[in-house]
Amino acid sequence: MIIFLYLVLFFIAMMLLFTFLIASFLKQNGVKVDVLWMRFKFFYYLHQYQKITKLETGKTGPYFSLWIISVVGLIATLVVSSYMK
Repeated sequence: MIIFLYLVLFFIAMMLLFTFLIASFLKQNGVKVDVLWMRFKFFYYLHQYQKITKLETGKTGPYFSLWIISVVGLIATLVVSSYMK
């Protein structure tokens, strides 16, 4: 059961890392990112990141996919650990 705790902590850390990397990218591209409201407006910022990277490169940026993978991994770990009890 301890492995599920480590997996949850790992996915939370990855999600936070990619959140701050996306915010940093947006700040570099002139989007005002309010850190205090980031929790509530994050999906707006995620959409902005997706839109800007598609305009620049024609594809969605790598942090978008990695953030989605970390969220799905977190949810999957929580579901599996809840059924293991």
